[in-house]
Amino acid sequence: AKHDDENLVRFILGTSISAPQVAGTAAMLRAIDPTLTAIDTKALILHGVEDIAAANPLYTRFRYGLGMLRTDLVVEGQQRDRLLRGHLRQGSIAQIDYTFDLIAGRRYAATMCFARTDPANQADWDNIDLYVYGPDARLRAASETARNLYEKIVFVPRQTGRHRISVVSRNFTSAANIDVPFTLIFGDDRSGAVQKGSFLSMGPGCQGRGEPGANGLIIPP
Repeated sequence: AKHDDENLVRFILGTSISAPQVAGTAAMLRAIDPTLTAIDTKALILHGVEDIAAANPLYTRFRYGLGMLRTDLVVEGQQRDRLLRGHLRQGSIAQIDYTFDLIAGRRYAATMCFARTDPANQADWDNIDLYVYGPDARLRAASETARNLYEKIVFVPRQTGRHRISVVSRNFTSAANIDVPFTLIFGDDRSGAVQKGSFLSMGPGCQGRGEPGANGLIIPP
């Protein structure tokens, strides 16, 4: 509601509005588990966002990231999903594989975050991608975003059985003596989950359904 005119709506965009919510979620996660690193925390937050792609067909994830912050789904992922840490290194470790027994028709999500270890290098970035292979060793899904510090795949297996998730370096800028750490979160996909709750109508102007399309991104009710 607009300040001093609560029957109208005011839209505010920017980091000053979003950052406190993300920081609060991060602080809560690290209060639950003080051993979480910054990369762990970022991976968990991105793993638990709600997908808003269908409501925003004119935009890509370069506009809205991976979705809308859902602190409840972030915590659920922290409690139920697998958190795996690893590192790659130029000249010695270019790929790490993980295997999971999956069920056909069930939705899963894999989210991987890594650190930009050489921020002084503005010409290029380390580039790490994410792949899923089925029990038949065929590629089933991939996330290959260049100049980015995370990848995420949401997929539904065609076959029940052991699947392989591969974290693969496509480009190193970090020196051979520097580890490039990453965190992989794997578990059930909740990004399309409907948030359970209630609302109280506050009168005209309080639409209760997010921003109109003319003003920006659409969020779920």
